[in-house]
Amino acid sequence: MTRRDEQPQSTVSHLTFKLVVSVFSAVVGSGLTFGYNATVINNPQKYIEAFISQSHLEQSGRPWTSAATARMFAFIASVYCVGAAVGAITGPVIASRVGPKAFLLTNNAVMVVGALLSSTCVTFNSYQMLLVGRIITGINNGANTGVCPIYISEIAPKQIRGAAGACFQLSIATGIFIADVLSFDSILGGKDLWPELFNCVMVFALIQCCLLPFCPESPQFLFTHVCDRAAAIRAMTCLRGRDADIEEELAELEEEQEIMKSEPLVGWTELLTTRHIRRPLLIVVVISASQQLSGINGILIYSAPIFQSATSGDPWVVNLLVAGTGLVGIVVCVLAIGLMERAGRKTLMLIGLGGMGVCAMIVSFLLSNVATDTDESCHGIRFGAWANTTACVFIFVYMAFFAIGPSSVPFLIAPEMFSDSARSKAVSLSVLANWTANFMVTYLFPIIQEEICGWVFIIFAGLLAAFFLFIWITLPDVDGLTPGEIEDIFRARSGSDVRRKSTLREVEIQ
Repeated sequence: MTRRDEQPQSTVSHLTFKLVVSVFSAVVGSGLTFGYNATVINNPQKYIEAFISQSHLEQSGRPWTSAATARMFAFIASVYCVGAAVGAITGPVIASRVGPKAFLLTNNAVMVVGALLSSTCVTFNSYQMLLVGRIITGINNGANTGVCPIYISEIAPKQIRGAAGACFQLSIATGIFIADVLSFDSILGGKDLWPELFNCVMVFALIQCCLLPFCPESPQFLFTHVCDRAAAIRAMTCLRGRDADIEEELAELEEEQEIMKSEPLVGWTELLTTRHIRRPLLIVVVISASQQLSGINGILIYSAPIFQSATSGDPWVVNLLVAGTGLVGIVVCVLAIGLMERAGRKTLMLIGLGGMGVCAMIVSFLLSNVATDTDESCHGIRFGAWANTTACVFIFVYMAFFAIGPSSVPFLIAPEMFSDSARSKAVSLSVLANWTANFMVTYLFPIIQEEICGWVFIIFAGLLAAFFLFIWITLPDVDGLTPGEIEDIFRARSGSDVRRKSTLREVEIQ
């Protein structure tokens, strides 16, 4: 019998007002800003490209071709991921020393600098300021994507850890939708107002700075890193309620602390060479990369030109379709929160990847003869006008399958798979893989699409099939288990000694 079978089905009994506020405060300045910044340049792409071209002409006296301008836009869009990769590798490690709550608050300063540089690029007629601003914004978002899930996983009781962690992805989906709506031509995405879009994230930062100081620090950080048992008990009581029984959680923290004392600190070398750590590390890195190599950012960032080519091209219709993809993500994410503890991470991940793969295959055929550039020549299959409409429908279905599992599971599973001694470094590598794959898709998608048109989606269909098989074969059922118990599963698989007496007695080794 697995732990998940023994858990009560209701999650409401584990919720407290302080826990809800803490999760909201963490995600509003992390997941919300990530989703917003990732897609905010989608709708105003044509105006940003016009600014880049004009700025380069006035600076150098030499005009750029439309192709060169498009390449620079793609680079500005994707260089955000380079900054995020830097933040991903450093953020969780720093947070393990200062505390995840303190790190999230301090990191808002980085985001403000990036927002101001991006929003004033037109004032100073410098597309380079936009580029640098996007890099700095990426550093903030990359660090937050590693630290925020850690904070949530450490403050939420294990019975609802998956549902609480899925709120991070819900905030990302909400940020995407807000960016899609605010970037309408009639709101802030027009020719003159698009730079103001970059300032809106400071509102999210302000909300976090007002709320998060009144939320507790991670009890696990206080107990295992600060070694302040009293502070950890106060934080846990605040999160669980004064009448809650926290003895079991305290016992698990004490056991974790004893094991940490008896083992050497896991360094980068041990992380990559110790077999029972290396195996789950490979799994979480592949899962994290699969989120981006599914092609999701090809839709999120370049959906405007795709919809424009596949429809009548009416700007209002295109804007509504782009916003619709974000709305689908929100609705399905809400449903996934309720399913996370019932269906399990692995099941939802496989359903999502499988459905996305089928949709990507269908869309690749339907859009194989559709070009996003009027000068582009495609050699695809010629269908009737119905094919474009059908392709748009399957893009929405593709987004729904993404929101079911691949959107949230990668951020959830990395903090859950490792005990405290290895968690920060493992999460850093996992998030680094995510942002590296993000950069590859963001930069290469328009280039490949220019060459092979809609057939670009068949590449993602193949990758999704490979990820489906890998996860199906390698990922055990980890729902409802503590990180230490999951570590012992991999210890048993690799022939190492199991450190927690309860693990093998209560968990089926798959």
